[in-house]
Amino acid sequence: MSLSLSVFLCTVRAARDGLEDLTPPRQDRQNVAGNHVVLACGVIDVELAQLKQGSVAVKVGDAISTGQVIGAVGNSGNTTEPHLHIHAMYEDTGEAAPMILNGRFLARNATVPR
Repeated sequence: MSLSLSVFLCTVRAARDGLEDLTPPRQDRQNVAGNHVVLACGVIDVELAQLKQGSVAVKVGDAISTGQVIGAVGNSGNTTEPHLHIHAMYEDTGEAAPMILNGRFLARNATVPR
């Protein structure tokens, strides 16, 4: 699965790494997103969360290009199993923004096969 944000120039707004990957069923409710990256893409912010400890490959202020490695799927934060949590929101309101992956509009809890 590839994530293409090529319509916008995206920069890293926030990045966190260093939280341990948890063995299910352990969860970290204090650090809900776990290791994560927030990309500023025009008026949309895209958060990639539950990343693997030590895998975040970008830092705040970096410009992101299509195909660039951002991090690896992990099990950090408030999660019950390894996965990539991704969501988009309008930067000014925090409201959910629509996303299309692999030609499909995503709704809450949608899954996208590799």
